[in-house]
Amino acid sequence: MGYVRRAISLRADRPLHFLIGGVRFGNHNVGDEAILEGVVNILRKVRPNCEIIVLTDQPRYTVKKLGVKAIKYQLNGGRSCRMCIGNAISH
Repeated sequence: MGYVRRAISLRADRPLHFLIGGVRFGNHNVGDEAILEGVVNILRKVRPNCEIIVLTDQPRYTVKKLGVKAIKYQLNGGRSCRMCIGNAISH
């Protein structure tokens, strides 16, 4: 977590917007959902005022479970974000 903390606290005066995607979140996959919840918790701990947006197949479920913004999964969802967290998206 030290690396993550240094990387996202470089400009603590600016609000950060994170887009988390790359996995088909929202499909009740226990492992994927646990990783997502962990990432959201770390981001909130390090940058409490950040905006977190998740690409998900079920936006309502993700919003209710994690209290984040959610966008229906699509490949071009990250164009306006400064930093994206995720793995390679393949179809």
